[in-house]
Amino acid sequence: MLRVRRVAAPLLPALLLAGAAPAASAAGRAIPPGQETLVQELLGGDASLPGGCRLRGAAIEPDRIVARYACAAGAVVVELLDPESAGDVARRTAQFAVRPRGTPPPGLLAALEARLRAGEAGFLWQRLDAPPSDGSSASPPAAGERPSRRGTPWIPLVALALAVAGLVGARPRARDVGLAVALWGAALVLRAALGPWGPFHVNGQGPAWLAAAIAGSGSLSHYGPGYAELLGPFAALWSGSPDTAVFLANATLCAAIPALAWVVARLLRLDPQAAFGAAVLLALDPVAIRLGATESYLPAVAAFTLGASALLLAAARSVLDRRWWVGGAFGLAAALLCAQVVRVHPVAWGPAALVPALALAVPAVRSWRRRLLLAAGAAVLVGTVVAVVSGGVVASTFRLLRDGALMRPESPHPGVLLGAAALVAAAVAATWRRDTRWLVLAAAPVVLYLAATVQSFGQSAIAQHGYARVLLTLPLLALAAHVRGRVAIALTAVLALLLVGLGVPVVRARTTEHLEYRWLRTQLAALPAGCYVAHVSHAGSRTLYLPVYPPRYPLSFGEGRTLDPGPAGAGRCVYYVHGSICTSPEGRAACTALERPLALTPVARTTLPAAPSFTSLPYDRETVECWVARVGYPQASTAAVPSRP
Repeated sequence: MLRVRRVAAPLLPALLLAGAAPAASAAGRAIPPGQETLVQELLGGDASLPGGCRLRGAAIEPDRIVARYACAAGAVVVELLDPESAGDVARRTAQFAVRPRGTPPPGLLAALEARLRAGEAGFLWQRLDAPPSDGSSASPPAAGERPSRRGTPWIPLVALALAVAGLVGARPRARDVGLAVALWGAALVLRAALGPWGPFHVNGQGPAWLAAAIAGSGSLSHYGPGYAELLGPFAALWSGSPDTAVFLANATLCAAIPALAWVVARLLRLDPQAAFGAAVLLALDPVAIRLGATESYLPAVAAFTLGASALLLAAARSVLDRRWWVGGAFGLAAALLCAQVVRVHPVAWGPAALVPALALAVPAVRSWRRRLLLAAGAAVLVGTVVAVVSGGVVASTFRLLRDGALMRPESPHPGVLLGAAALVAAAVAATWRRDTRWLVLAAAPVVLYLAATVQSFGQSAIAQHGYARVLLTLPLLALAAHVRGRVAIALTAVLALLLVGLGVPVVRARTTEHLEYRWLRTQLAALPAGCYVAHVSHAGSRTLYLPVYPPRYPLSFGEGRTLDPGPAGAGRCVYYVHGSICTSPEGRAACTALERPLALTPVARTTLPAAPSFTSLPYDRETVECWVARVGYPQASTAAVPSRP
């Protein structure tokens, strides 16, 4: 499987800022992110080419594509350049100049040229030497370029329409609906008032996810298009502060979890006091409050899978009551929610696959065979819809996972897994003769799956707890099913007080990267429209992306690279950010090398506490200095063109 990578980002989970433009070539055109799949096909994909050649890798640099082929006679390298600045390169197409390194086998270049001509119409070069002055998010398209388009999130819209149709037919109790809305509103107030309104991702990757939603360019499409599909439309509604729109949308999704938990509990016919108590605890959960108003994909995964669970329960109950069209509407809506959420991130695959297990706990079904039949039917429905609607996305992402080109999940900790298995076995044994055993059985695989996967989020304690919130609702309801009446009320009051008292430090905690994000968001927004922002983006395993949303253009640099102003020289408006990465052991030398040949005039400066987001990437100082400076180019400067791998 071909692994197309960007040299400015060593970690594939981060890739590049959507709409970003790394260090520009002299011609002023660069390759924007989001075109990795197209480049793979243009270069040959998995096809056999003349000379016994097969594509074995490609690096998408800012101003060129370097393709490596394994041929019968040995390795061959071919460069694809911008035809506007390629000089006297002989082979050209409308979008590329083709320059081989060495002597390729006969027929290879002709075959490659034919592939380029056939598919290059969809390729985009981004012009960097003429940034817009009106504050728009992208440069005006040059000749042959095509503007980016943001897709309509039709899957959740259809699911919503079906759910509304089912609700009209089901006619739920007004009191239950009112309490669900009240829980949603109260939880949203908490998340909006106390939330961080900043990045949740570790290691400086939060702005990359935000930019993917804001630009809609698909620069994180290796994970699937679902993140941009869900949050991109919200970002488009508030062009002046698109990241704030994403934070608000996520807070709204996160606030839906307590309300959906209430709905699921009522559909399971749990005691009303116990059901309401569980929902209140979820609303007060400090980790959820910390997670809500961020860019994380976890709120969407949690809300969509829990919403699918509620709809699936409603579908099963409607089918048992012989209200066929209502059950069909609810069931299809649930399956579509699963089909949408698996497009967001592979983290959603497990929770979505576990949704049908809840059909085991449908109330008032006395035959275990019928329960198994309901669960099997739910699994077939969800699996079929996911395969039809999002099967291609899942398959392509799975191939990258299998090849280790996307992410490498940690192996489950044997002790944690054995402990979870013992706990589940004890819970099943203790409830085997009670009516609640079916809910416990439905929650059992959720607990085991959580124990098997939580190690993959060991970057920090808050990351592990945030992931756990995707799966903890059903086990919580299984516990709530065993308390009733005044006991439930008293227990809720005690636990609520504990959550409020112990949760204050969790809610108030901020990492250096979060504080830096909020500070830089203000400082960069105050820069003149259309300016470029240079910074060190990666050093060793440490990365840092900036909130350079429109109308700023990022110039990203790694170790061993320096800033070249190009022919425009000091005529370009360029600022430099000395970010938190420059205080780290990994990034200090890279920042020093980049800053040394430049004439820097600081315009803003701050000192932040050293609070790393990633446990394995600490700072070696107690405070972190960040500053923004205007870049000047002394006449004696000998800044070199950025080196190429």
